Amino acid sequence: MTISQLVRASILIMLFCEITGCAYFDIGNSEWRRHSILPNDRSIEELNAIANNPTNSQNERAIAVFKLFAHHIPPGLSAKDVYRVLANAGWLNKNDVPIYESNIVGGYIPVELNGHDSVFEMSLFPEKGKHVWSPWVIYIRLSGRAGLSGAPRSAEDASAFFHGDTTLYGNCTLEEFALCFPDEPVEGGEVGETQGWLEIFSRKGIRVDSEDTTYSLSRVVDNECCRPH
Repeated sequence: MTISQLVRASILIMLFCEITGCAYFDIGNSEWRRHSILPNDRSIEELNAIANNPTNSQNERAIAVFKLFAHHIPPGLSAKDVYRVLANAGWLNKNDVPIYESNIVGGYIPVELNGHDSVFEMSLFPEKGKHVWSPWVIYIRLSGRAGLSGAPRSAEDASAFFHGDTTLYGNCTLEEFALCFPDEPVEGGEVGETQGWLEIFSRKGIRVDSEDTTYSLSRVVDNECCRPH
């Protein structure tokens, strides 16, 4: 099962479950890197403009959001700091980019589930009317819980964080996120055989989980293999 398939399974399970206690795990080859495969070639303003434009393709808008996270939103930032990057992010709304709570049993969770932080999935620009799933997904771990009860923060809390809400309980910070890229066809592989790419960003740096050491984002876009089926 590829990374993309694992992510899709997680989202489907999450829609019916709201249970905590799942531990995360790594798949494929893990290594710490100093940089993303995404080029740092656009300003914050340009990236938000690309993501905001509904006439751009899903790929174009999602890559712009991935670049915003990879190059401009490092782990450790507060809501106020994140909002400096996302102040003009009209794309960040529940219709274009739904956010789901991701405290589940089963599925693949690429960020840490530790019992005292809260984890979410951000689905980028899913095809309207047909899919809740997108091939472009960001997993997010925010520090802390919703209050003294110890319940996880809600999806509304996560949305408020990215919109700059500094009143969330416990001085909430962005602790970790994972960029889940679409699968690409395996060169020389069987028909329909694909492999994926995953970059996990924490205060330690960037870790790559992938079974494909030759992953090419340009091949993904050129082959349009990341369209939902």
